[in-house]
Amino acid sequence: HVPILVLLLLGAALGATDPIGIKGVLSSIRAPHHLIVKLEGESLFNDAMCIALFMTLLNVLQGEHFSLVATLEALLYEIVVAVGIGWAFGIGTLRLLRGKHEMESLILTTALLASGAYLVALFAHASAPIACVIGGLIVGNKWKEIREEREIREVNHFWHTVEGIINSFLFTLIGLELFILDLNFSLILGGIVAFFILHISRFAANFMSFAFFPTMRKTKSYNGSLTILSWGGVRGGISLALILAVANIPALSPYSSILIGYTFISVLLSGVVCGLGLPAVMNAFYYNPNEETEGLKGFYQKLCHKMNRRGFQYIVGEDALGRETITIFNPDVIVDQKTED
Repeated sequence: HVPILVLLLLGAALGATDPIGIKGVLSSIRAPHHLIVKLEGESLFNDAMCIALFMTLLNVLQGEHFSLVATLEALLYEIVVAVGIGWAFGIGTLRLLRGKHEMESLILTTALLASGAYLVALFAHASAPIACVIGGLIVGNKWKEIREEREIREVNHFWHTVEGIINSFLFTLIGLELFILDLNFSLILGGIVAFFILHISRFAANFMSFAFFPTMRKTKSYNGSLTILSWGGVRGGISLALILAVANIPALSPYSSILIGYTFISVLLSGVVCGLGLPAVMNAFYYNPNEETEGLKGFYQKLCHKMNRRGFQYIVGEDALGRETITIFNPDVIVDQKTED
């Protein structure tokens, strides 16, 4: 028998997604920019909320008295203070970015934003990921007005390299899990069930989110956005890191095999099924003239096309001003329409 609080802790850890891996997959298949932004933004804020909830539940499991009001107050404090810290660092970083700079100083300034906001948020017992996200959003929305495109591109290349290095470490961590897991049938079955529950819940949450905004359901790419956002919730190293960090705590050690096993299997299935299958799901809604038609890949592609019941497909492109366009694909006639997303 596993206590409900332990299961809630597991759910909070598994709720965290992997924005780095998904961005890499979507960029490689030239996904629409609006989808990449939605997935990245949702994933970053989702991870921050999951980490805050995870730490709150962990404090309760370690002996603190549980109170719903106190728990909500703690979560609200973490979020509000983190937003304030991120805003302050974002504004301060924009001021530092003005004027003449060498490329090295630009990179170090953005590194100061990330590390400084994170450390101050930790010191204030606030959500460090939320602070970093808010600071990044402020700088990312404004620095095109004060820096040249070439400079921004070079800084982005640096951080893309950092992303790749971190991503390789995360997947190495997943591989090392095999050496400490004692897998058995019940553990594997439980992990598979957890994987399906995770992604059914994600689809339901996305569907309800779209339901609150009727105008979004009227856009051309609504069906594709809903399906790809739901499919794109790939779990990764954050979930594993959270569980591994607490598995040996006395209150959780009796359930460590379940926590680690379920997390590992869910992350593995998520990466294989959702991560590797995302390009095919993408092509089910966004037309790719070079898609596979033969063999196993062709069969999988045809299976994914059946998800697109209305038959809408789109071609992603750009207009003369460089703005993204989504063209409705028709085998006989191609009608150009601008995206409303």
